[in-house]
Amino acid sequence: MKRRSELSVWSAQNSTENAAESLDSLLLLPYRTVASFGYDLPNGLVAAWLSCGPAFQLEYDIENDAGADDLVHWWMKVGRALFPGIQFALDRCLATALHLQDLGRMVEAQQLGLTKLLSLILRHREDLRKAFDVSTPEGIAGVWYWWMTDGQRELLGAPDWLTVAQFEALHSCDLRAFPESGPVRPTLLATMVWQRNELLQATFDLHTPEGIAESWRVLLDSEASVLRLPDGGMPRIVHGMLPAAADAGGADDRFAAIFPDSMAIFYSARRDLQVNFDITTGQGVGDFVYWWLLYGRADAPQYADAVDSKLATALHLRHLAGMSASGRLALTPLLALIHARREELQRLFDVSTPEGIAGVWYWWMTEGQRELLGAPDWLTTAQFEALHSCDLQTSPGSALVRPTLLVALVWQRNEQLRSSFDLDTPEGLAEGWRYLIEVEAPLLGLPDGGMPRNKRDTAQIAKTYGITPELALDRGTIAPLRSRLGAGAGDRAAEPDAAAASAVALVGYPRGEFGLGEDIRLLRAALQAVGVAPSVIRAPWQIVAREGIDEPAIEAALAEFRSDVMFYVMPAFDTVTLMNTVGSRAFQAKRRIGFWQWELDRFPHAASFALNLVDEIWCHSEHSARAFRSATDKPVTKVPLPINVPETGVANRADYGLPDSALVIFTSFDGASSISRKNPLGAIEAFQRAFDPCERNVRLLVKAMNVEKDALWRECLRRRASDDRIVILDEVMDRNAYYELLRACDVVLSMHRAEGFGRLMAEAMALGIPAIASGYSGNVDFMTKDNSWLVEGRLLPVLRGDYAFYQAQHWFEPDVDSAAAALRECFEQPELRHSRGQAGQRTILENYSLEACGRVYSELLRSRMNQNRTSEL
Repeated sequence: MKRRSELSVWSAQNSTENAAESLDSLLLLPYRTVASFGYDLPNGLVAAWLSCGPAFQLEYDIENDAGADDLVHWWMKVGRALFPGIQFALDRCLATALHLQDLGRMVEAQQLGLTKLLSLILRHREDLRKAFDVSTPEGIAGVWYWWMTDGQRELLGAPDWLTVAQFEALHSCDLRAFPESGPVRPTLLATMVWQRNELLQATFDLHTPEGIAESWRVLLDSEASVLRLPDGGMPRIVHGMLPAAADAGGADDRFAAIFPDSMAIFYSARRDLQVNFDITTGQGVGDFVYWWLLYGRADAPQYADAVDSKLATALHLRHLAGMSASGRLALTPLLALIHARREELQRLFDVSTPEGIAGVWYWWMTEGQRELLGAPDWLTTAQFEALHSCDLQTSPGSALVRPTLLVALVWQRNEQLRSSFDLDTPEGLAEGWRYLIEVEAPLLGLPDGGMPRNKRDTAQIAKTYGITPELALDRGTIAPLRSRLGAGAGDRAAEPDAAAASAVALVGYPRGEFGLGEDIRLLRAALQAVGVAPSVIRAPWQIVAREGIDEPAIEAALAEFRSDVMFYVMPAFDTVTLMNTVGSRAFQAKRRIGFWQWELDRFPHAASFALNLVDEIWCHSEHSARAFRSATDKPVTKVPLPINVPETGVANRADYGLPDSALVIFTSFDGASSISRKNPLGAIEAFQRAFDPCERNVRLLVKAMNVEKDALWRECLRRRASDDRIVILDEVMDRNAYYELLRACDVVLSMHRAEGFGRLMAEAMALGIPAIASGYSGNVDFMTKDNSWLVEGRLLPVLRGDYAFYQAQHWFEPDVDSAAAALRECFEQPELRHSRGQAGQRTILENYSLEACGRVYSELLRSRMNQNRTSEL
């Protein structure tokens, strides 16, 4: 009860929130704790379990810890591929709760262990248990290596978010003590690589400087690609280096304070670098960085991009914002470092002058960045956006578009331009823009033809001022056009279309040749009978029944699922399957109605997730309504289910081996709906109890489809083999052929143990055929002692194997003698048989016709809509 109440609280709290987002969140809430293994089973896994049918539900007992554990492994191995609608959310939930959350403790202890997820996998994989002795550090490292190279791809698809999260947890460094403490210690990931490899353990010791360097080299040079590590295997830096103290080493002291963290890892992986560069000094840092630019990145192309980006960010890009804010060009630490080590640059450019600084920058943008960093697009773009952006929102007031740092750089480094025009005059400013765009943009490789980045929203400026930024720059000025456009121009938002029409949609099995297919077809017809024209969406999965009926429908992949009202015309469990397959977008309607049936006396707690997918439930009997009301506080309304038997002829009895003079008793069932519940063996026993073998003028016709070859059905076949009066027809019939056969019969018999409604009996009664049925569950809403025969019986517990949700359930055991007596009465009293048939027909036509049901549905839709409008007011 506690768990169900938690879901009810959740539902109440989220009733006004976005339905789709709320449902996604609900998937992640725990259904129950799997105490034996220390984790929670999420609702999403129970949702997948609900979609897999009775046999699966009996195989995986989720109320048992071992069964729940098996279900988690099944999800990773099989289930996730079946249910794309919840795959991402459930994968992430399981990986986070059972795996990623355990990594923090390992990092804190600096000792690799098995997460709950890896332990679960080992419980289900004998091959891994044989391969790795997890009582040893080497065995644990082996499991981790298998997981990172094969396991996570096999069982979870190796999504980027998982790879990154593991990488950041197991491969992170604290550089606060570097370089004084010596080389950077190996991470848990580097240690794992060494620990799982006996040859590496024999080759070097992680506790020596040489061993540390070798462990980093092995990881970066070979294992990073095998393990598919991001950034070429460079670790995440959780704490960077502390600023170094100045050491009278000259101008390069500032480089020690901004030494890129990634360089520390590369340095730790090379003993030759440790010998040649003393990075405890500014001079040593500068020399090491310059060595990297000249030689290192070419020596290690597999992680050059990672080091380059961090190097350029730390020593170069990070300093551009300050220049942009001040409006003054300066050398970044990277350019200063290069200039200090290049004699030809020192001869060409005196960096104590603005002209010399502009010259270094021009050399960098035309030659240097390509020579030393390959001029990657990200660097070119970042520099362009920092040095060549302007604010066009403020320009109308000042009339002139001020030069960017890049315009000033081009002018300042060129003595001829400086002597030709002055950037502080309108004419000089226009000439500066013209020269940059027409001459320098191609030389500098500028994007967009040299047009600068606008700091404000371009579309908004164009809307407000009636002029494009490109046109403004072409003129060199922006005219103040606000007065021409009028106050508030460009600020009006598009008004919503008030004429949007409301809509009703149905989702289910419109082409299915079985009862649920009839439900949605008749719901549509009943609504059409009262002037409502719903659209119909086909559920996007293969069903057991044949789908041969030509009924117009939209495929789920193309459906919007945004109607005002959505009817889910399928069982509650199939509604969960819709969530699992399509995702929460299938539940975006303003009003979501479960057009559901339920057979047993309790709606199972394990299926309570389904109740959160709808706002209300319309069911078709008081029996179903009681079960739903005991499980939810949401509105549950009993509504009639339309009965509309098509006009057909009558089958020729001889085609089915039925004598014209015999009393033909008809029973029908779909094996997909549970043979135990439908109880065809009870119908056979009642027939044989009613009629002695010498009574030859009677026949029992058993119409079956989708039967499983279980013990109950085999017993039915044995009874038929010993009694030729029993005719079994095991096939899917065309719809008209089925009703032609039904019309050829005299009596309908159902010895069901539970029914949500009882379509077989209702359709027979609509044709004036008398019905004999168990006096229990859905059919008693329309069957009485005056219009039919109700079989007596008693309630018994549902047993394991009878039904998936047998726990605490009861159903009806019809009394064979009572049914036999009814059959004898039908046989011996044709007038009574006829009168009750006529009474039954009146009951169905008056209360279950398309028009009668349509009126009920229409009134309910209108009344609830009026209630909603009143509450909004």
